[in-house]
Amino acid sequence: MTQGDKDSSRPKPRDPRADPRKAPGAEAADLVAEVLKDAAERDQAQRRRVESPISRTRQKVVAVSLPLAGAFSFYLWFGNPSWVTPTVPDPVTAEAAESGLRVGMYFQAQKIENFRRETGRLPDSLEELGAAPPEMSYQRINAQTYQLVGQSRGVTLTFNSDQAIQQFVGDAMDRLGIGQNR
Repeated sequence: MTQGDKDSSRPKPRDPRADPRKAPGAEAADLVAEVLKDAAERDQAQRRRVESPISRTRQKVVAVSLPLAGAFSFYLWFGNPSWVTPTVPDPVTAEAAESGLRVGMYFQAQKIENFRRETGRLPDSLEELGAAPPEMSYQRINAQTYQLVGQSRGVTLTFNSDQAIQQFVGDAMDRLGIGQNR
């Protein structure tokens, strides 16, 4: 017999950690059983998570909301709704600018006349009446008369206090839709 044959016939020493009551190879079977048990527990836990009511609700919300969001995006992109697209107001016509300026000058003349009634004199400047409109200038000609000059959108108008204010305003209030007939 050779040396190798002697070694194979001799019983192998047992692992000191091995349980003496178990047959050789039983530890491997136990380890495989433990791994299979752990895998089964993990699989059950995964199934519980997938089958939970929260998960099903979330799936339903996603299943409904994604197509709705897509349809809404499609509508916004190709439908071009008016509430999304900013609109530029129509430009003010020269006639409307002139009418607006005449009405503004009328109200300013009314303020000047009220000041004259209350104080017995004309104001030195429009600031004396309060906030002065930037498009109007005021000049006191003498103790009794004044001149208002208004400029707006390329239109310049002059009102002298010795002319009738109603004649100056004309039908401007009606054209703007603020006249007494409206």
